Amino acid sequence: MLLALCVIAVILILAALLYTNYRSTRRRQGLEVALDDQREQAELLRKLIASERELRHSQEQLAHSELRFRAVMDNSPVPVALLDRNGMVAYINLAFEQTFGYQHSDVPTLTAWRSNAYPDASYGQSVEEEWTRRLRLLEQENAPFQPLEVHVRCKDGTVKTVLAEAAYLAGLENLYVSTFYDITNRKQIEAELSALSAEYAQVIRSLPVGIFRYRICTDGRERFDYVSDLWCEQLGVTRQSVMADPASALRAFSSEDVTSFWTFRRQKEHFHWQGQMVAPPTHRWLEVEATPQILENGDTVWSGIQSDISLRRQIEEALTFERQSLLNILWATDVGTWEWDMHTGALRINERWATIAGYTRAELGEISIETWNRLVHPEDGSRSEKLLKQHFLGETNYYECEVRLRHKSGRWIWILDRGKVITRDKQGVPLTMAGTHLDITSRKQAEAILTQQREELSRSNNELEQFAYAVSHDLRQPLRMVHSYIQLLERRLQDILNDDTRGMMGYAREGAIRMETMLVSLLEYSRVGRSGEPMAIMDSTDALNEALRFLQPAIGEANARITISGDWPTVQASRDELTRLFQNLVGNALKYRLEDRVPEVTLSVQPEEDHWLFRVQDNGIGIAPEQTSRLFKVFQRLQSKDKYEGSGVGLAICKKIVDHHNGQIGVESHGEGEGCTFFFTLPMVDSATASHL
Repeated sequence: MLLALCVIAVILILAALLYTNYRSTRRRQGLEVALDDQREQAELLRKLIASERELRHSQEQLAHSELRFRAVMDNSPVPVALLDRNGMVAYINLAFEQTFGYQHSDVPTLTAWRSNAYPDASYGQSVEEEWTRRLRLLEQENAPFQPLEVHVRCKDGTVKTVLAEAAYLAGLENLYVSTFYDITNRKQIEAELSALSAEYAQVIRSLPVGIFRYRICTDGRERFDYVSDLWCEQLGVTRQSVMADPASALRAFSSEDVTSFWTFRRQKEHFHWQGQMVAPPTHRWLEVEATPQILENGDTVWSGIQSDISLRRQIEEALTFERQSLLNILWATDVGTWEWDMHTGALRINERWATIAGYTRAELGEISIETWNRLVHPEDGSRSEKLLKQHFLGETNYYECEVRLRHKSGRWIWILDRGKVITRDKQGVPLTMAGTHLDITSRKQAEAILTQQREELSRSNNELEQFAYAVSHDLRQPLRMVHSYIQLLERRLQDILNDDTRGMMGYAREGAIRMETMLVSLLEYSRVGRSGEPMAIMDSTDALNEALRFLQPAIGEANARITISGDWPTVQASRDELTRLFQNLVGNALKYRLEDRVPEVTLSVQPEEDHWLFRVQDNGIGIAPEQTSRLFKVFQRLQSKDKYEGSGVGLAICKKIVDHHNGQIGVESHGEGEGCTFFFTLPMVDSATASHL
């Protein structure tokens, strides 16, 4: 429009000038040329009018073209901007305004556009430099403008990703048009696809199986479309090698396995194949499962998985071996087996189960739990049922019961019946149970004989103890008489006895005294466990302190040092027997001392697992290690009776006391002159036992 107005103004000015010139000429030349001037002016006016008409037509066409241009641009879904070389924005279309939110007044120049669209100055500068470089290539070298991906901040603050392109307009070299293709959604989809692809790849990597796709083309060519990393690792190949040569994937297998594989892959249905790699360094087993799909072009694509089943094969082989071993054990141990379906009552047994009862499986007919009920002894059946209920309720880990079964011959045999629930329903109700039958008839007979022998032995021991008590008690009176009469004879015959006869009389007197001492010791030994105080919960220090009070004279005489360490526990013991135990052990430490050494006796205690360990350590004469086995026997002495008094029964009494308390006793010594340590154990007392007692 502006151009048209300018043209009209020029025409009017020219007409005015021509008219002025006409009047001036007319006055100068006169009337004779007036007519010629009028003709010329009329012709000029005609031409001017024609030019005006043409100009108006051109203006109309230009206006129409502008309307058409705006209609096309505003209806275009692609944002478009018209710019000149000076950085002025001449025009933006409706799509530009709708996409970015900017009006023409918001971005009249490239500078305004850059400050709005690229708030990050460094990013905006880099975009402008790259845009200018590509425009220069387009202008100078006529090279195609390479689309530039940029991130544009819209007026509402959102950011869109666009592909920007540019092109110079034909005939208007000063102007160029820029188009912006909004690829925000595409980039988002690409990002989501990339994330899904990464997730899919991660899933593939995390799978314990290899993945592959194998294609058989209609023209006979075959290839792998895809193989996972694990698939390659399992086969010991690279992806490049199997893509180039599919047959290389099977070179590690035997020819038989390869033949079977190629046979399978030519089928048109699901296949399952196993093969073992024979090439070193591995001999793993692989399993392949695949399903074919026939494509529209006729190609067959096998999609499948490949699993390393080496461990499973080892387990299967181990299970087969164990199963055979179990069968061998069952055969060797002569054990009968049974499986009970508690829902139906069906009972599955092996041949040995029937043989134990004197039958064959065929003779027993249809075998069920009623077969068991028919054969078991009534008294044992009720006891077995009670134990089974306890196991069903989870009170016991397994069921075990010794029962009597009626043999085919009519006699009763003893069976050790053991079993365990192997399946339960969701409510915990037992469904199936399995177990064994072991013929223990011979054992039960041996136990009966052993019980009878034990009773006889106990009775004999009681009689022996009573005999020892009677002998040790009743023989003391005759010995006292012998000792008294020897003393009388010595007094009456002292004037006529010579040295030899006087020495003989002394030996006889000492023998009688020693005999009485031994009888007293034997009497004390026989009383252990029979005549002492009953077992009770007591403080072990009470027994120790009482023993030390009894030994106080001996301690003072030897000038001994007694040391007590440790936290002394509460124990279950007979008070007088435990006191006697400490008295004998500490007394021995005082008795068997070295003359040139002050006796030192250390008493200590410490916990060990389920018992208490007591120690009595001294610095006395010590014991040769090879002699320790004799110490706890009756009338066994390691030292001369002339040097150390004693009957040789004290340590035997200690052992009998410890045995009576379910403990153990022993001694340690590095040899003679090195001292020794006597130790014994007593069971720990739990709180339940203590409260009960």
